[in-house]
Amino acid sequence: MLWTLTTIPLLALLYLRMQRRRHQLALRYGSLGLVQQASGRGVGTRRHIPAILFLVGLTVLFIALARPQMVVGLPKVEGIVILAFDVSGSMAAEDFEPNRLEAAKAVAIDFVSRQPSTVEIGVVAFSESGLSVQIPSADQAPSLKRSNA
Repeated sequence: MLWTLTTIPLLALLYLRMQRRRHQLALRYGSLGLVQQASGRGVGTRRHIPAILFLVGLTVLFIALARPQMVVGLPKVEGIVILAFDVSGSMAAEDFEPNRLEAAKAVAIDFVSRQPSTVEIGVVAFSESGLSVQIPSADQAPSLKRSNA
């Protein structure tokens, strides 16, 4: 459909040719005096405005009919997050309501629920040594269950 835009310059050339012919006819028959008396003050460039608007409208129409499309790459949020929980005896301290471990679980649940599905989340619990609780997964439900446990 964009090939139809090639008709716009052709139409512009046709319009210019018609204007030149009009001017030649006015000069040829202008000696009679009728054209000079009827013309009065010339309209100048204002008479070209409808033709210009027509050509601009056709240009916009042809571009719209072509339905131009463009592939736009969008950034994708993805990654792996490992939540590490200390499950030693120090987490039983009650300086947070009800204790440190429950406060950490609440924050972890909130964090997991705000992540997009493209982020894989794993959970590791440790005390004296590490213990893998949940391998990284895009499914948030196991991560939320493990955090609640």
